[in-house]
Amino acid sequence: MAKKAVAVIAVLIIASLSVAGCTKSATTAPATPPDAQLAQYIAQYNATLNSEHPNNVTAWRVTPINATSAKIQDAWTYPSATNSAVSVTYSENVTLIRFNSPEAATTFVNSQSAGYRLVATSYPNKLSPEANQRAKGNGTTVYAIYDTGSSLGTVANLIVQTDQYVWIGDYQYFQYLPSP
Repeated sequence: MAKKAVAVIAVLIIASLSVAGCTKSATTAPATPPDAQLAQYIAQYNATLNSEHPNNVTAWRVTPINATSAKIQDAWTYPSATNSAVSVTYSENVTLIRFNSPEAATTFVNSQSAGYRLVATSYPNKLSPEANQRAKGNGTTVYAIYDTGSSLGTVANLIVQTDQYVWIGDYQYFQYLPSP
């Protein structure tokens, strides 16, 4: 009888350990890296920032979300247009999404742009993001910037569409006065 009790206890212990090992754990799958087209676009955007703001890019971080989107955090500093002794820092925290077509991107932008104001519809020659033109080797066909407006030191939201690419997130300008 004692042997049967020990055997039953042993089976119960093994069963309880087996059940304990079957509990769900909260794990997240690693993010899928951007596909080749999005990765090239991101690399070209980074190259654009570094060429337009040599030695002044102060932050650059790309966090993949999936094959067609990534989060980009960047910042750069440049002299003020009104006072060269004053520095201005621009920072942005955006999600970049690559759609299958400019039409799909436009549909998304139209669904997200309520409360924004349209501030540009033609592609700027020297303003970022010009990565689309560099990556594709041709001009942009659909371009739009929607903005909630910003003054120095306040966060504003933006949506930028460049063909099938959409940037959505926030940005902020900071002004730094020279030290006395």
